[in-house]
Amino acid sequence: MRRVLERGPAAKAGKSDLDRALELDPGNPDGEGILGTYLYFADVLPGIVKLARTLIRVPGGDRERGLELLHRSAQSAGYARFDSRALIAVIGFAFDGDFAAATGHFESVLADYPGNPRLLEPVAVMGLLRPEGAELSRLEAVSNQQLDSPESWNRQLAQRLRFYLALGLCTTGSVDAGRAIFEDLRRTGPQFPDWLVPDAMLCGGEMALLCGEREPAVAIYATAAQVPEPGTAEWDLEFHRKVETRLRFLRDESAPATHAEAAAFRRLERVARDLYAGQLAAAQTALAALPEDAGPGAAYYRGECARLAGRPSDALAAYAQLTERTVAPRWRLFKNLAFAHVAEIQAAQGDARAAARTLEKFLEFDSDRDLLRHALRARRRFFERAPDRAREKPAAAPAPLTAH
Repeated sequence: MRRVLERGPAAKAGKSDLDRALELDPGNPDGEGILGTYLYFADVLPGIVKLARTLIRVPGGDRERGLELLHRSAQSAGYARFDSRALIAVIGFAFDGDFAAATGHFESVLADYPGNPRLLEPVAVMGLLRPEGAELSRLEAVSNQQLDSPESWNRQLAQRLRFYLALGLCTTGSVDAGRAIFEDLRRTGPQFPDWLVPDAMLCGGEMALLCGEREPAVAIYATAAQVPEPGTAEWDLEFHRKVETRLRFLRDESAPATHAEAAAFRRLERVARDLYAGQLAAAQTALAALPEDAGPGAAYYRGECARLAGRPSDALAAYAQLTERTVAPRWRLFKNLAFAHVAEIQAAQGDARAAARTLEKFLEFDSDRDLLRHALRARRRFFERAPDRAREKPAAAPAPLTAH
């Protein structure tokens, strides 16, 4: 609050200067873009910041007016048009939770800046909800290119892109490739953001356990359990303890999948590759060959087959075997994605309140700090703002595939 109060007068003076500039040059697209940014964020800021309006009379915001000005700036020939276009995309993704609109805006800007990792990261996160091989190939190409960038920020973004690439690989039938990336992130240990390496270790450990391999999971836990040396960049005992506690289950003797479950999980890789390549019939045939009690993984991909075939009721029933039941911790990623898919189906059926409640369950279940959690928090707000109203067709529910 102190920081807000200290900076409030500067914000007030800046807003006055901007209003005066637009009086002298009405319709200036660059000025409108800046004003639109101020109006939007001044309206959606946390309540403690809004309190400053009363205490020090910082000018208030107007979300709708701000978006209107940003769109006008984006469609102009002004110098700030690309900034406005990118900001509209970020707002749609991270604040308004309108994934369909955000994807279109990001792709529009990426057409002009195809190798920009900062623009691609939100697209990668949204892509986890609608897996596509072409999207994973783009992620791999851009991340490899930016790993050698002279800009440290781009190198950091490249590591984050690799994390989301690994998640995508693991869920679309290339588990070993995804595990290799998680292991590389653990080994190289990028320090920013602080959640990246712990999350990579968590995901890598979970995949090892799903494959029935306890030894690699224990090795990952051992890394997390090492106490950093005082004075090093990693020295943060409180954070270290949180990470160690979170990964402690990896060492449990009961943590790995049984031989039968691990074998079924490996067979599901073929199901996933066929499914996301559009070969629905092949995926369904492979799934039918698995026993009914093949585990949460089989339930997840039965839900995916039903979702992509346009059978939402069957999809919800399959996903419920993860979202409505207690499953082993190693299934965390698939349970998270099941929550997201259930919410999209509920919203498509016109029940936005139920969709918001489902994402609230996700937020209560998992404490990851990666961008997926932030995005689904925004998606929950999107549903909360329009209860019981038919949504636009979610990106996660494409036109039904036909079995051929």
